[in-house]
Amino acid sequence: MSGTKTGSRGAAPGRGAKGATNGPAKGAAKGAAKGAAKGAAKGAAKGAAKGAAKGAAKGAAKGAAKGASGAPGPRIDFALRGEHIALDALLKATGLAGSGGAAKPMIAAGEVRVDGEVELRRGCKLRAGQVVELAGTTIVIAAADRSVG
Repeated sequence: MSGTKTGSRGAAPGRGAKGATNGPAKGAAKGAAKGAAKGAAKGAAKGAAKGAAKGAAKGAAKGAAKGASGAPGPRIDFALRGEHIALDALLKATGLAGSGGAAKPMIAAGEVRVDGEVELRRGCKLRAGQVVELAGTTIVIAAADRSVG
């Protein structure tokens, strides 16, 4: 024979019988690993959002109890860079939400008030002079400083 190996399944020259079946098995293993990683990432994201909502609800309850005692909660003065900012972006920028995605369940649960009214729209445009409340914290929105030095 001249250097070609053949198995019962007709392997390619120089690969042996084992090489003929290795490709599909390797591809299946790679696909399964990729699918598992994707599923784990999706599950983690869902769990994080659920955890954020639960934590925000706990914080809101604490804030309500603190408000009932008469002690004012923390105040954040936020200076706009433009004419407005979206509600979810404001919560992220002030650190009250870890991300815009984490702000979404807080807003949807009715935990955020804008000018004393519950706000359910995460893209609500906030302008200078408006006041946002979440979990006992008050955010006062100020106009951008336009002075030139």
